[in-house]
Order: sequence, then structure tokens, then C-alpha cells
Amino acid sequence: MDHPERASRPALPLTLAQQALDQATQRRPEVRFTTAFSCRLRGELDPGAFREAVEELVDRHDALRLRVTRPATGPAVQEFREPPTGAEALRYQRVAPTSTERFTAFAARLATLDAVRPWDLATAPPFRFRLLRHEPGHHAFLANLSLHAADGAARRILLRELWSGYRHRVAGLAAPARPPAGSFAEAVRRHHAGSAPADLDRLEHHWSAQLDRVRPCTFITPESFAPNLPAAPDAPGEAFAPRTHRFAITGAPLTALRASIRTRRSSELQLAYGALAAALFRHTPQESVTISGPVDTRRNDERDVLGMFSLNLPLVVPRTPTGPALLETVRHGWFDLLKHRHVTPATVTATAPRSAGWLGASWANNVRLNYTDDAPGPARHSAAGLAGGPVQGPTPTPAPALHVEHDSYRLRSVRASAPVHLRVANRPDRLAFALTLDSHRVPDRLARDLTHALDTLTTV
Repeated sequence: MDHPERASRPALPLTLAQQALDQATQRRPEVRFTTAFSCRLRGELDPGAFREAVEELVDRHDALRLRVTRPATGPAVQEFREPPTGAEALRYQRVAPTSTERFTAFAARLATLDAVRPWDLATAPPFRFRLLRHEPGHHAFLANLSLHAADGAARRILLRELWSGYRHRVAGLAAPARPPAGSFAEAVRRHHAGSAPADLDRLEHHWSAQLDRVRPCTFITPESFAPNLPAAPDAPGEAFAPRTHRFAITGAPLTALRASIRTRRSSELQLAYGALAAALFRHTPQESVTISGPVDTRRNDERDVLGMFSLNLPLVVPRTPTGPALLETVRHGWFDLLKHRHVTPATVTATAPRSAGWLGASWANNVRLNYTDDAPGPARHSAAGLAGGPVQGPTPTPAPALHVEHDSYRLRSVRASAPVHLRVANRPDRLAFALTLDSHRVPDRLARDLTHALDTLTTV
């Protein structure tokens, strides 16, 4: 598809979210900021039709053609290249492990290698798409995208369009008639154009008040749990292996939990924030805790625009006497945050220096939460990180003869971006938690208290 207007587009400055990524990369160069997802494909697959569907995605979404350049002087800028095709768009590889288990291990290892490999956004596409063939009826699709180009909503947007295009191709039909994809470049221009003066004043007033309340969490020592006794800092240069605690809620307990959440007009996302806050209150003398997390800042007309819209923002949760009261406090706080989520560089400047590390970036905080949502239900705002964003219903199926299993190839190693980092994945059949503790000063029993809080927050 020809797009003669692309060549005339001038370079654009990075958005506030992209600038925050640059700052985070400079502070922690060993961390890769990547959106990743995967699918196990069982049944009859047409690799040619699959490749064409992928190439259509790259052609439709300018974020997949993002190029970031860094001049010798001045800030980094972004522009949009011509769409790659062939192996540059999708690498197809036949592998022959002796068993399904070894194929799964190979795919997970390859997905991890793609996720931790540095991104060269000046010369290479901001994505790595792979299709692996184990045998004729067994394939794996691995997707890694630079967070500069795509936040967690990529999973919802790309898989829906990918399977729609694939279905039409294998049925011998013309490409589906779809409205033009929204442009990330246009969204960037709107972002830098700023808000109306009244909106800027409202945002400045709100965040100025919030920044007076934010603070990192101070943990009492796990040995004594004496109040008002801060933990000693980790020794400089001391080697320390992060601990990750994983658990999931499934089956009848999950059904009951979701029913209780809906009764309270809440959501799984708000439950996650509330449970983490409740667990933290058992280990800190503070009367409030601040949890930072990526928030989707898309406008209603940008819901299906691929790009980096996730902005790290803090939620301050005050201590409350009961679990249900805490959940209600989080619910109101979250909706208030959503009303003020369209933070611009002007807002950051107006609230400086207090905004440093809190608005856009989260390095000033030591507690972080990432949430992904692919559960059935009405559209709702959610946070985004490695994957996330607003989701409406499950991903459509690709074709009757093909069965898709999502997230079958979990990354082998994911670095925490804060001393306390909770990742929550809301799926139709499970609510999965991964709590990574990346500091000596954080007690392991925080994980046990998190599971206890999930019960108490929804119990009268």
C-alpha cells in the first residue's frame, strides 16, 4: 500500500511517556522496556496468510514503523519509516525439538532473548515478531515490542486485527473493510499542542496537591516489626537475588471473588491496588502508601491507536480500618486519578521539582504495580506496562481449524523496576499474581500478607 504522505512528515519530539522511558533507561541500562505476548497455535495454519496479515498490521499502524534518532545536540526525536516486509516483518523458523515440552522451553527461551536484547530504534523496527513451526499442526507466535512504540494495549489491538485479517485470507476473501487506523504521530502532535488553559490549571492544582502527599514506603525491620524503625539500606554494591512469589486464583474462588468485586462496584485492578496497600500497611508505620503504575492516557477516540500512551502516575492510599473501606477508598482514588491522567510536559514543569520521578517516571517511588486485563466484561480503563490497556472482551478466534492458547511461553527472566513490584494478569480463567521483592529491606512475608488481603478486602 502506497502512502506518499509519509515521506513529508517532519520529525516529532518524544512524548512525556517516551521521555520517561529514556530517563529510566539511563538510570537502569540493564533493564529492557518491552511489551511482550505470545500464542501457541494448534491446528492447520497457513504461514503465508499469517505473514500477509502481519504485514498489513505493520502497514496500518505507524507506531510499528517508529524510528527514534538522537542528534549530537538536542533531545531525541521520532519519525516514521516505510513498512518493513518479509523476514524483517515476521521471522519464520522451523525447529525440531524432540518433544512438545522441549519446544515450549525453546520458544520461552527465544522470547526471553528477544525481550532482553537492546533496541536499536534508529536502524531497526520497534518490534520482533517470530513464527516458530514445531510440526504441521503446532506453531508458536512470539511478539516483543519496544515500549517506546507500543504499550500493553498492543496485545488487544494487534491480536484482534491479526486474526481478523488472517481469517479473511484463509477464506479467500478480500481484506476486511476497516476504518483507517488512528495515527500515533497525530496523537503525539496533540500531546505537544497541550490542553486548554482551564484544563492545565485543573491538572496543575490536582497534581500539586497529590505531590504533597506522595512518598516512598519505609519498611520496619522484619526481625522486630517495631513501629517507626526504618530498615537499614542495602549495602552498596552488595549482590542480591530478587525473590518472586507467584500464585493465582482460579475456579470457584475466582467466580466468587469477581461477584464480590462487582457487588462493590469495583474491579480486579482496584482490588490489586487495595490488596497491595493492605499488605504494605502491615510492614510500614506510614499513614498512607504510594503505589506507582502505568495508566492508559488514551482519549476515547484513540482507543484503537497503537502507540505508547501509558504514563506512570502515583496513587496515594490512606490507611483505613477495614478491608472493604480500603477497597472503597481505592475505588474513589482510582477514578480521581483517571480524571487527571492527561498529564503534559507543561504539568510536569509547573509542579517541578516535586514532579521529578513521580509524574511520567516512577523512579522516586519504591512500590510499583503493573496490571494486564483480558477478562470478559465491559470496557474499562486499566494500567499498562509490559502488557495492559483497556480491553473489551476476549480476543476473537482466528479460524475454526486453529486453536489459540495465549501466553504459553512465559519469559524466563523479568527484572523488577522497583524494590516492590507486583504484576497482575487478569485472564478469563484466572487472576495471576507475581510479586517481586528486589531489596533486603522488604520482608518476604509481604507475599503472604498480600494473599490474606485479597480475602479481607472483599469480606464484610
